[in-house]
Amino acid sequence: MSKCSDVYGYGLSIYKYPKFHPKFTPNCRAFCIGVRPGRNYDSDWDKAAKKKETDGKDEVLFEDGCIIGFDTEYQNLAAVLEANNEDVSVEANKEKQNLYLSYQFNAKWKGKEWSGIGYPAEGERLSLADFLSWVVSTSPFSKDGKVVCPNQFVLVCHFSRADLPSFSDFYTKRFKSRLMAIRKTFITGTKGAPLPIPLNVNGRRKMTKVCIRDTLLLAPSDAKKLEDIGVMIGVPKVTKVTKTHKEKMIGLMKSDFALFEEYALKDAEIARKFAEEVIRISTSKGGKPTIPLTLTSLGISFVKAVWTFFLMASFFLSLSLIASLKFNLLPLEIPKYNSLTFSLFNRL
Repeated sequence: MSKCSDVYGYGLSIYKYPKFHPKFTPNCRAFCIGVRPGRNYDSDWDKAAKKKETDGKDEVLFEDGCIIGFDTEYQNLAAVLEANNEDVSVEANKEKQNLYLSYQFNAKWKGKEWSGIGYPAEGERLSLADFLSWVVSTSPFSKDGKVVCPNQFVLVCHFSRADLPSFSDFYTKRFKSRLMAIRKTFITGTKGAPLPIPLNVNGRRKMTKVCIRDTLLLAPSDAKKLEDIGVMIGVPKVTKVTKTHKEKMIGLMKSDFALFEEYALKDAEIARKFAEEVIRISTSKGGKPTIPLTLTSLGISFVKAVWTFFLMASFFLSLSLIASLKFNLLPLEIPKYNSLTFSLFNRL
């Protein structure tokens, strides 16, 4: 490890600015202060894989987890290489399908929010443990080289099939064995099967768990696009970026770097805030603070809650009738079901 890494912490193959930017220097590399991936990464995955069938009997709760809206900007590598872009090496990227230009996140934990964007070195990709180390080390809970790390992370993205492959360990068997494929996207299960990620926090080993959710599976059928979801929760997507821009994101980075960053960070913000809205809806009807796999799962939970209510109402009504007939008492008042519960139908 270089002297620079010894001074600043664990170095990542990601920078504050892309290589072409005027402010780019080798020293603008991102460093994780007080946290880094755990050493026994492979062995931990192997142990977790053996426990997969029995581990996680209880439903995953997100009330104390760090919610991270995650997004990447990328461009189809074939198109980039065909254009002979001078900033891209053919040899370094020829086995990959997409050229990932940036990683960005919008996180919230214990009421505090923070965000970040970074640019990977040419041909490099972060591991999931690298990414989490980066997020934790930049949090408001980090001070003077000491960090406070959550026990659980909830990684939320829109169409995970495009973003999860940006992690260097995604294609390993141990990673993909923990995922479920639903409607051409990847998520972790509701019960069990979280991704075990060991981190080294303040010099001590800490095992964390990562759950993955996809906003595409949670959105109504008429609002599957991220811009539609943004409008629904009051966080509009940046509209200045056109379809032409999206096809040539490298060009947008060079021509309007500020717009590129605004667009990239907004997507991560929408994903995180939509996940929070789903949790709010789940808890408002008396449910647990969870993010279901799909919108259908949330609807089923709602129906069960309604059934439970009417069973209780029938029970109270029966008691009321018996009491009034046998003891000549006033009928018991049947509890009213919160109208907020029925508002969930507006989301289905």
